[in-house]
Amino acid sequence: MQITRKFLTVFVPATLMLVAPIAAAQVSPLETAETSQALEAATTVQIGDEQTEQQQRPASWRGQKLALRGRDVVSFYKDSGPVKGSKEFIVDWDDTKWRFSSEENRDAFKANPEKYIPEFGGYCPVALAAGKAKIGRTNQYTKIDDKLYLNYNEANRRKFAGDPEDYALRAQISW
Repeated sequence: MQITRKFLTVFVPATLMLVAPIAAAQVSPLETAETSQALEAATTVQIGDEQTEQQQRPASWRGQKLALRGRDVVSFYKDSGPVKGSKEFIVDWDDTKWRFSSEENRDAFKANPEKYIPEFGGYCPVALAAGKAKIGRTNQYTKIDDKLYLNYNEANRRKFAGDPEDYALRAQISW
């Protein structure tokens, strides 16, 4: 079953308007906190019976010896597109080595790494929207509103480019 934006924007708020007054009268603050914690746990991707920090880690860098297969993440945001980083310009960040093609790119990353890292930890948003965790590829990427999305393949890149808001919303639910 596909969840659409229309469903989320029309049905869910309408349902909450009907249920909220009843629920507010019958739920204690302790139950509300427990429900909130349960919802938070339900939105976390789990592999197997136990959830570990390693399983929550982004695919494209954390725990890898080299982030993004050595591509300069800052270069994705430049007109030239992604280029290979150099062993000369390396930053150790988030348990991983990040390579850069220039001192300027390295320093830009060091100043604000979160600005450059891929959304959804480098997982493909189209695959996530379908409930699958597929690592995006550095040669199949999309930039929208200064955010970098790595796609699994060309077909997923085209799908995502066609309706990025819907895929990003559904990917966020899986993420």
